[in-house]
Amino acid sequence: MQNHAMLKEEKEQERNMVPKYGLKNQDAITRSLLRVWANMMKRCYNAKAKDYKRYGARGIEVCERWHEARNFVEDMNEGYKKGLQVDRIDNTGPYAKENCRWTTSKINNRNKTNNVPLTFQGKTLILTEWAEIVGLPVGTLWRRIKTRGWTVEKALTTPLRNTGPVSGTSKRPQFRHP
Repeated sequence: MQNHAMLKEEKEQERNMVPKYGLKNQDAITRSLLRVWANMMKRCYNAKAKDYKRYGARGIEVCERWHEARNFVEDMNEGYKKGLQVDRIDNTGPYAKENCRWTTSKINNRNKTNNVPLTFQGKTLILTEWAEIVGLPVGTLWRRIKTRGWTVEKALTTPLRNTGPVSGTSKRPQFRHP
């Protein structure tokens, strides 16, 4: 029941958010930005929040200016569209205007501490990017390297078994450089 009570309280706070921050009668974009702001503050400062361990517990903070919702809305209104996420350019840095941008979830997910960088032929990309380039499922590439202990070269250049070549007529994956 405690989770239900917390959820009910969060919904009530969200309903009261627009008038509370002096941004009454604003458009849907402003309301969306206020939700982004509230979630950002929660994951950085509320030890009971689901994502606190990945943000606040790691020392990720929100710049002093953005402790006021209206300043966040003012600074981040430009470029925001429904469906975009706030992304910290430097993943170890704070939430601040100079370190944040709007991005898609796909790009945002590539800026995480748990990503696996792989270097092949002098180029370093994260595992998901290499999987896209060589046409392998991410899970297959992960298992080859992390579970089976394959070298990066073997993992990237060995085609899926029983499926024939990954692309073209070659027996080895063809690289499309990003």
